[in-house]
Amino acid sequence: MKNKGFTLIEVIIALIVGSILGTMIYTYFGNALLNSAAPINNLKSVYNLNTVMEKIWADYHQGIWQPSKNYVVNSRVYPTGNRTYFYKCVNAGRSGNVEPSWPSNGIGSIIDGGILWSGSVHSKWQSNKVYSINDIIVPVNSNGHIYKCTNSTTSRSGMNEPVWPKNSGASVIDAGVTWTENSELEALKNNIGPANPGVLISNTYGSYYVIENLYIIFPPPNYIEAPSGINNPENILKIKIKGASDDTLTAFFSSPY
Repeated sequence: MKNKGFTLIEVIIALIVGSILGTMIYTYFGNALLNSAAPINNLKSVYNLNTVMEKIWADYHQGIWQPSKNYVVNSRVYPTGNRTYFYKCVNAGRSGNVEPSWPSNGIGSIIDGGILWSGSVHSKWQSNKVYSINDIIVPVNSNGHIYKCTNSTTSRSGMNEPVWPKNSGASVIDAGVTWTENSELEALKNNIGPANPGVLISNTYGSYYVIENLYIIFPPPNYIEAPSGINNPENILKIKIKGASDDTLTAFFSSPY
């Protein structure tokens, strides 16, 4: 009985056909197979970048009243557009859908959804008074801003009230005291970090690269960087960040004042 098998010609033909099919499969599906993980990695990068921006946004709005938000006892909020006075949460609960009409003088209590807020007012500036670092005051005639003492040592204020700057992070000398406008905008700018596309920043927001972090103004038709100084507008902050991939996110934050 003869043994059945492949002839040499059949083996050679099979190898040729197999190589042709292999080449076709690699040509059509090779990149997809090799890069099959790339879309998933890109999606993760985009998700992480959005998470970073959400944390930045939440940090900036921390302390400003928010609708439909759960607050615990002693939580402190500022009315939108005015940090001269603040309100403490008397009982835990959820705020309403619409911001309440806060008393104009910041004194008294108000119902907000399931919360009772109790108003408090920052101390007004006083002449010839000793202030310590991190003391917070408001001008005698409120301008909607608050100011922090940034001296390294205890110092005394002057006899005449200074002219208060309204730009984010601007400072003014008051005899022995240096007062710095204490806005969320300047704090946010510092927390995000300096613009340097080649340096990865890792902090409480996450990991990201800062492409732009600057104050801007909008003369038509395009924006330009706002020059620093107490007489220049610095109330719009532009943030542009990049993740592990080349995806970027841009956001604008404006001062409520």
